[in-house]
Amino acid sequence: EGIVSCKPAVVGRYVTVVIPGENKILTLCEVEVYGAGVLGNQSLTELHLIGSNLPYQGHLFHDGATFCDPMWSSKDATVSCIQLGYPGVNVEQWNSSYFGNIGSSSGGRTVERRYKCAGTEGSLQLCPQAIGSDTTCEKQNAIGVTCQPYIRLRGLSIPLEGRIEVYHRGSWGTVCRNNEESFETSARVACWELGFHDVLHQSRWKTPRAVGKISLKNVKCRGDEKSLVFCNRENTGCSHYWDRYVK
Repeated sequence: EGIVSCKPAVVGRYVTVVIPGENKILTLCEVEVYGAGVLGNQSLTELHLIGSNLPYQGHLFHDGATFCDPMWSSKDATVSCIQLGYPGVNVEQWNSSYFGNIGSSSGGRTVERRYKCAGTEGSLQLCPQAIGSDTTCEKQNAIGVTCQPYIRLRGLSIPLEGRIEVYHRGSWGTVCRNNEESFETSARVACWELGFHDVLHQSRWKTPRAVGKISLKNVKCRGDEKSLVFCNRENTGCSHYWDRYVK
């Protein structure tokens, strides 16, 4: 990987692929594209989630109000996750104020939106809206979303710490590293992937010991990866004794 100029005038990471049997090399560029738009008279660039102690789920919140949508669909929820910075994740949509009563943080306002997203848009303001939006509705009908990354913390009842597990090749499994000191950077990547700012503590997971699959063995990240699955790793010399814990 490196930095390459991808014409026209686009800069991003790249990977070079050699096509077997042919004297050809294909360079694939990874770039970020941002769309701008206005939905009705409001921009939704400052979209947030409230009502949950996990950063990747909650009620949709913008400009002092939550939203309700009688037609809130999985495609709409997928677009909201993309806009919130969680592309390519496991998405669940929620209705009826699933994350609890809407308190003073929303000013008591819940505004109706009727999105008709295809599921591929980069933000909700790029989706069409059905006629009848922008009216006030009951705050107990607020819509929400869970943008669950393919990484989770298990083993404790506290949502901000636990044994790292990732969904890889069709099933969940643990992450191990048989070197305490060299996992600090990887722990930071795991916390970023979960939606947190940084890691407070990391160590070997002690009890209860996990059983079953180890998804990623001897993970060692550089620190600029977007997910643990993109980090370097070895497939030997690791067991559940070395499963990793983060807080």
